[in-house]
Amino acid sequence: MKTLFCFPSSGSAASMYQPWKVLLAQQNIELVALEYPARGTRFCDNPVDSIAALTHDLLDQIKPKIKHTTEFAFFGHSLGGLVCFETTRLLGKLKLPLPSQLIISARQGPLCHLPSSLSSRQTDDEIIKTLKTMGGIADEVLAHTELMALMLPIIRADLKLNEEYSCSDTSAISVPITAIYGSHDPVVEKRNVEQWYSFTESEFELIEMPGDHFYFNQNLQLFLTRIAQQLRNKITII
Repeated sequence: MKTLFCFPSSGSAASMYQPWKVLLAQQNIELVALEYPARGTRFCDNPVDSIAALTHDLLDQIKPKIKHTTEFAFFGHSLGGLVCFETTRLLGKLKLPLPSQLIISARQGPLCHLPSSLSSRQTDDEIIKTLKTMGGIADEVLAHTELMALMLPIIRADLKLNEEYSCSDTSAISVPITAIYGSHDPVVEKRNVEQWYSFTESEFELIEMPGDHFYFNQNLQLFLTRIAQQLRNKITII
């Protein structure tokens, strides 16, 4: 059975991938949803202050699993796309097994530092307004004052991780990269997603999917069936 490690987006916990588990298991793929500190099942853990610190933290979850799997891949959405890329770099530096491929979703290339419509410096109301345009969080959750009081500090901290990230190593990795983006994503543009091309020495695919920043929620079963096909055959998923 192939293993797919999934890296959450900004402000999200491993639970964002919970609906995926059964659907991927039907395709003989084990999903391992990674949990960042200070949220979800690790709510009481101290947050990290850099992408580098986060990748080292996640190794504790990854290393035991890759010892017992013949092949694995990484999927990262939004901030998770950057984190899975830097985790792959770290695995290589440590001479550990590498994923068979990276699937990077709704994330611009590492060298792209254009101003974003979503920023840690925005007010709570401004962040909530932008989140509403991105999809992925139900309107009733965004309108729930107590829930957002818990979520906003995590979202803001993750945005700061992203803003303070600097790509110090511009060399390409040996792992194939598939970059996916939503056709109506309000925060990620095609031309910036295309930059991932220069960060792999292997195959690169750029795929547009209909939808917003969380395009896969439009038809999750179909999307995961195509992801499973990609993992099995390493062919385009659309």
